[in-house]
Amino acid sequence: MLVMPSPAERLSKSVDACVSNGRNLVEDASLLFNWHRFSTALALAVLAQEEFSKAFILQLVSDSALPWIQPVRQSISRHQCKHLLAIVMDWLPNIDDWLETYEQRKATQHAREASRGNPSTVLKEAATAYKVDTDAIAAKVKQESAAKEKAKKTLQPTAKTAKKAA
Repeated sequence: MLVMPSPAERLSKSVDACVSNGRNLVEDASLLFNWHRFSTALALAVLAQEEFSKAFILQLVSDSALPWIQPVRQSISRHQCKHLLAIVMDWLPNIDDWLETYEQRKATQHAREASRGNPSTVLKEAATAYKVDTDAIAAKVKQESAAKEKAKKTLQPTAKTAKKAA
């Protein structure tokens, strides 16, 4: 039996493909630029920009920030729309930050899929993907716990003494 991927899975694969295509085009444009093939390098850089614009739109749809309606579908096939979005994206946080966040989310998603039913593994993978210093957090929790225990012990004799006096 053939199982069709869900719309979310199809969107995710499309975003992956656009990001991969964009990266390859940037790499090729860089090589051509270094060989002083400036016109061709520029053309590939513009195509890369369009691929990243498509990925961004598809990610917005995947995140339910945009509805998947006809005008949105048409926008990913029109050069003018993708160029306009590229200009808008210049005003957003750095594209490298967006790509890093995208990669982190993908790593977390893969970890979740790899360890279905094991929340501990999912949390560890997410912490690694987001570069969370879990050792520092664990040390802080132990330190606070020890301080609370110490505070309890110093309060308990005082409470016993108060009961005896009564």
